[in-house]
Amino acid sequence: MLNNISISESIAGSFTIQKITRNNYYHQNTYILIDNKNSKQIIIDPGDNAEEIEEILIKNKYKLSAILFTHGHFDHVGASNYLSEKFNVDCYVHAADLRLVKKAPNYALLFENKNIKSPIKLKPFTGDFNEIPLEIIHTPGHTEGSCCFLLENIVFTGDTLLLNESGRTDLPGGSEEKLKNSLSILFALCNNDTLIYPGHGEIFKFTELKPDLNK
Repeated sequence: MLNNISISESIAGSFTIQKITRNNYYHQNTYILIDNKNSKQIIIDPGDNAEEIEEILIKNKYKLSAILFTHGHFDHVGASNYLSEKFNVDCYVHAADLRLVKKAPNYALLFENKNIKSPIKLKPFTGDFNEIPLEIIHTPGHTEGSCCFLLENIVFTGDTLLLNESGRTDLPGGSEEKLKNSLSILFALCNNDTLIYPGHGEIFKFTELKPDLNK
């Protein structure tokens, strides 16, 4: 089963982060964030790999406490309903992307001819996510409800920022002007040691960005 994905692991302070990448067209990243102090785990953006993620959770005896979405596109939420029901946890997204998550099955069918279910246990963020000390930063532009999650010197950026490119703005809810403003806010929170954990592609340092992006 795990032959269909690539897994890597990194350490950030008292946290372990497992990056799971599905070997498909989108190569979307799912992250399991593990707080080693209190043994809490959350999933960020479970895309198209429900059974593989389930296998990892069970194998490691993880006790999942929540599922978070950086935004509502179908390639980032496809496994969420299965995992939410299996482990009895809630899913969270910015209020502006609630409708997008609920419409994810329509887009999955349209773009990939794939059947997925939107999560039943879906809630909006009401502030910072206190299960694990993540600072939620609203970064609209790729979608209306796109968010980045700041943890110490790490930022989970979803599709707002990838290596040397920002998120596309030509999909419903996209805005080039809003994305430019969001990137300015995001960059102000970063320093030379900040690591970016994007929704697609490899993890990279803030200093690796092209100068025309990092303004």
